[in-house]
Amino acid sequence: ILADATHPSCEYIGSTPGSTFWYVAKSGSSIWVIEVDHDSKVLSSTAYTPTVTSYTTSGTWTKPANVKYIKVEAWGGGGTGGGATGTGARAAGGAGGTYASKVIAVPNASYAYSIATWRSASATAVRNGFNTTFGSTLVIATGGIGGAINSTTGGAAATVASTTGSVGDVIYAGGNGGAGTASGYSGGGGGGAGST
Repeated sequence: ILADATHPSCEYIGSTPGSTFWYVAKSGSSIWVIEVDHDSKVLSSTAYTPTVTSYTTSGTWTKPANVKYIKVEAWGGGGTGGGATGTGARAAGGAGGTYASKVIAVPNASYAYSIATWRSASATAVRNGFNTTFGSTLVIATGGIGGAINSTTGGAAATVASTTGSVGDVIYAGGNGGAGTASGYSGGGGGGAGST
């Protein structure tokens, strides 16, 4: 009902008890906050120019004045390649990290966030990528699955990407890690997940 030329897509963000419902919609470069009644009649709509901030290291996000809702986008770290411990063995590449996004209410003054960092591979253990999180559990983009260890001649099987454990309204898996080949090459790493 709300989708039209002005508000092409909407996400529900909350309600006023016994009164109205609130939605957020994106149109071009603007973000619209829309108030509707129980019959889906639009009571008000206000356009805002969003502020986008990117973070590459972990820290604490402090809420600006008058902000009630934010959209968080997160990418998990990629899994490491597997170890090849046998003569002629070829390991699998790690899977790409997950993408997760969510529109969330932010009643608190600040929220901790953790950005996935790189991790070194191991010859003897599968090492998944690290998670990226906001507010500990409000948004979670899980790290990619690490490539399998291979101790026999030939190549290890491909690493299948997964979204298990991720939290968000929209979640996409990263790319699969490549299989090791019997002809002498270990598998390539999977690409990180896209946001669309």
